[in-house]
Amino acid sequence: MKWQKETSIGNSDGILLTHYFKSNPSMVGSPELHGTPEVYHGAKHRRRFYWIKNTLNKISWSCVEYKDGSFLLSEGQGSPFHNPPQ
Repeated sequence: MKWQKETSIGNSDGILLTHYFKSNPSMVGSPELHGTPEVYHGAKHRRRFYWIKNTLNKISWSCVEYKDGSFLLSEGQGSPFHNPPQ
């Protein structure tokens, strides 16, 4: 599957993230999901929201993926685009 980067967060993206945080209140205020994510879309009903943090010697990332009505949180180090969530 090929993912396309969005230029900005759309209204439907904001609705999805609001739903995610309401369903996962422990993630509200999480430093891993702080700031504005990069948004990617795949096939219909699929979105990925990436929070990418660059520190001195490493890149770490968190991804909330929306797929067919469900959310999945994944995290990793290095580029999320070389080893994306499955």
